[in-house]
Amino acid sequence: SHVDDHGLSINLNNHITGFVPIIHNADIPIKETLKKFPLKKKVQCRVLHVDPSRQRLILTMKKSLLNTKLPIVSSYKDLQNSLVTIGVIVSIQDYGLLVKLFGNLCGLVPKSEIGQLQNVLTANVKNQLQQMFHIGQTVSCQILNFDEDQKKITLSLKVINQQVLI
Repeated sequence: SHVDDHGLSINLNNHITGFVPIIHNADIPIKETLKKFPLKKKVQCRVLHVDPSRQRLILTMKKSLLNTKLPIVSSYKDLQNSLVTIGVIVSIQDYGLLVKLFGNLCGLVPKSEIGQLQNVLTANVKNQLQQMFHIGQTVSCQILNFDEDQKKITLSLKVINQQVLI
């Protein structure tokens, strides 16, 4: 129903609207959103989380999230140590990656759990991570541990059972 620099507003029916943030338009970043998604076009979406304060659904159109075979984690009760799930990188920092899961959960992948980092000066870690990853990139990740009271989730991108995570 509406497209702007922040994302797409989508009418699910006459009474329910959803919002697709710009990083959830597609798996590959799309610079010209207005041309890619003409108004009134039908699109396939998946609910990332419900935002009751704004009375809307936050949606994704990323095919990797629509078609994933990995378990969907959308609340702390879904979390299990060693579970492999899917998320989206929302921030790249010197200390690691912040990955958003479903249900508005966010976890940290510490730099020690990325696995492909070279031993370089700390000042170069963020640059190295920015060369390896981008905001909006979908990643498979393993839950190492979590603390619901402190709202902390620690994730890993390291090799699991001889399979490289994407």
